[in-house]
Amino acid sequence: IFDGYLQFFTGKNIQGYLIQGTRISSFFGKELILGSYLSRLMPVFFASIIYLNKKKIISINYLFFYGLLFILVDVLIYLSGERASFFYLNFSTFFLLIFLNDYKKFRLITFLISLILIILVSVSKPEYKNRMINNTIENSFIKNLISSNKVSSNTLFTTEHDALYSSAYKMFLKNKHLGVGPKLFRYECYK
Repeated sequence: IFDGYLQFFTGKNIQGYLIQGTRISSFFGKELILGSYLSRLMPVFFASIIYLNKKKIISINYLFFYGLLFILVDVLIYLSGERASFFYLNFSTFFLLIFLNDYKKFRLITFLISLILIILVSVSKPEYKNRMINNTIENSFIKNLISSNKVSSNTLFTTEHDALYSSAYKMFLKNKHLGVGPKLFRYECYK
């Protein structure tokens, strides 16, 4: 987390990896998977806090520290520029708020503070808003819904996603019983 913020503020991290446009990668270098890594680790981290608190290994006094950590991770996932990871974070937060009773207030407060910070970042650095919001709307059918109140194309999300879905469906029709497998998928896509 520290290294990600160091890369955001200075343009490079501890190991000298430069920021890739608006994408923060931290220790992952040219692989832009920091947001994915953090968004999948976040529910596990939240569960471990609940477990340790119930076993009385940590006390409630540490919740301020953990709350600050959650806020930093939420904002860093947004800054990483990974839209799917940001969606996954919001999705898991939504389910945590629905199904947890004891920690609902804690997660709601940390999420709202994170949201305020994300809005401030989006206003002060519009390139992050362009990547996460404007490009998502521009590349999806949401733009058609907003502009004409109906979907004018037959794409599910973007044309690239639609091409992948149709290729996968055609492969399924050819190989219904054994399938193609993940390693051969890209080779079959070329066909």
